[in-house]
Amino acid sequence: FSRMPSVALRGSFATAGTFASPYRTTYLTWDFWNSGSVSGQMGVDRLAVQLMVDRLTVTLGRFPVNHSVTFLFTPNDLFAPFSASAINKVYKPGVDALRVVVTTGMLSAVELDAVMGYGTDDEPSWGRTAMLVRLNTILWNFEWALLGGKVAERWIVGGSLQGELGPIGVRAEGHAGFPDRDGDGGLDDD
Repeated sequence: FSRMPSVALRGSFATAGTFASPYRTTYLTWDFWNSGSVSGQMGVDRLAVQLMVDRLTVTLGRFPVNHSVTFLFTPNDLFAPFSASAINKVYKPGVDALRVVVTTGMLSAVELDAVMGYGTDDEPSWGRTAMLVRLNTILWNFEWALLGGKVAERWIVGGSLQGELGPIGVRAEGHAGFPDRDGDGGLDDD
């Protein structure tokens, strides 16, 4: 449940009911209070089933998906980036997704995330749907990861690494994005 004094502060105090995203259907969020500039919402934020068989894990439902490794700036948080004014940067809202993870070795895996996208009328939208592949492994005491695919209205390719160099923790991540505003699968000319 949430009561917000203004729309401007919504990112600072995000909850399951107030988080707006092209990756969440509005049918699982309900307004229960609206009085002046104060509103209240409630919503489903975590509801998923998981199947684990040998080296395969399949998760379906609403759950958080996060590929970021840094703390202050999280460029690879493609599904629920927090506001710069957010107070709780640990909370990650769930998105409507299917995740398939295949463990390829003791310290490596291949992950496919298919995240349903919705248009302004809350109808499923291919242009706003995400399909991402992430490869990760541990080498020289660092976790290395590559990711690429389609997210809402753009294509991306990127990566991350994290580990320790003696007493110094090293974390880096980033991606390049290529616009596809109409969602037809082709890159925009500009």
